[in-house]
Amino acid sequence: MKAPTRILLSAAVVALLLPLTARSVQAQSSYRGNIDAVEIVVTDLETRREMERVDPDGTITLPEGAHVRIHMTAIPAGSSRRLLYPATEFTDATRTGVRITRSNEENAAADLDILPMRNPNRTQTVRYRITDTWVPASLRTGSFSIRVVPASGQSGYWSSSRARDLTRTLYEGILMREPDTAANGTIRSIQRGGYEALVDAAVDLADSDESRIRIYEREGVCNQQRLLAIYKNLLGLSASQITRSRWDADLRRLNSGDIAQVVEDIVRSERFRLRHEVDVLSR
Repeated sequence: MKAPTRILLSAAVVALLLPLTARSVQAQSSYRGNIDAVEIVVTDLETRREMERVDPDGTITLPEGAHVRIHMTAIPAGSSRRLLYPATEFTDATRTGVRITRSNEENAAADLDILPMRNPNRTQTVRYRITDTWVPASLRTGSFSIRVVPASGQSGYWSSSRARDLTRTLYEGILMREPDTAANGTIRSIQRGGYEALVDAAVDLADSDESRIRIYEREGVCNQQRLLAIYKNLLGLSASQITRSRWDADLRRLNSGDIAQVVEDIVRSERFRLRHEVDVLSR
């Protein structure tokens, strides 16, 4: 995705050559396999958790004030799971709004700060140039975009990592599985829309064909197990903490096919909001 022409550009172009250590250079310079693709891994420096993997020309959404680490990953052809980190120069294509500093030499990493500006809603572009020649020439240069949104608390936006964690909670509670790539749209929606978008996402998952039909094709899945998963993941309640009257009432609703309403009531409950530190005033 190309940045729009009216982009607020970031502080002078910062070129960062990120060499590998002697050991990793020797290991990777001898690589003779084919490289199918490259992608940029983005990690939240506060939580040390991977936030997203961005393809060339792709876009990631980050709030103002975000402090993340980016590094380039080369993806070998075939079934190899070997991680390869080519030496890479990251440069800010803009003049204001983004600061890039060198960090880890071993994995071609750079730290990236989203700086505050008068207009927090903007798009920044970061270019890269891979200097290792074992990566095909057609893959060595490119860019990715950063969609900048107001920091949490300014306009109800949540960070990408927070939206991802909340999405995982919904998937594990309602569908009894981890999110897949189809969950990316839910993550973006929650990040931009806040609490009401979270409620909508929970209801949509509960009302999906997978929730109503396909989940019961899995061996051993029944409404009792689903209700326990909902209580555990959404409310943090174990079986011993659930009152008999509440269990019977919610199980009757599940048996009558009213799972969407059960889920919505739980996500709107005070216990859910306190457990997940959700502000109902968030957009």
